[in-house]
Amino acid sequence: MLAKLSKHFVDTTSFKINSINLWSDSKVALTWINSHPSKWKDFVKNRVFSIQEMSPSAIWRHVPGKDNPADSASRGLFTTQLIQDKLWWHGPSWLLKSEDSWPAQGESLDVTSLPEQRKHVTLK
Repeated sequence: MLAKLSKHFVDTTSFKINSINLWSDSKVALTWINSHPSKWKDFVKNRVFSIQEMSPSAIWRHVPGKDNPADSASRGLFTTQLIQDKLWWHGPSWLLKSEDSWPAQGESLDVTSLPEQRKHVTLK
């Protein structure tokens, strides 16, 4: 959904865009997206291919769950609470600072540990 939204924004805006940073709190999804689609079983492969095609120049980054604004709505907040939720309306405070202040990205997950990895068959 994020890849579709960013593509739509890029395609319809007249803003000059220098770079695109897309955020996810799922390290598994980021590992998929940052790998070649052929590494994954068909469902994931097709999703990854589509995401990479829609956002070829995007930089995908990890946002800690506690700093993810999307989680505010999914945690069962009442609308009266969501209206006052600063994270929902303004995002994490570090996002307004320089990139040096953003959360460290750490390493990707080990691809071989993910069950979605396509098994390779060697013929003799």
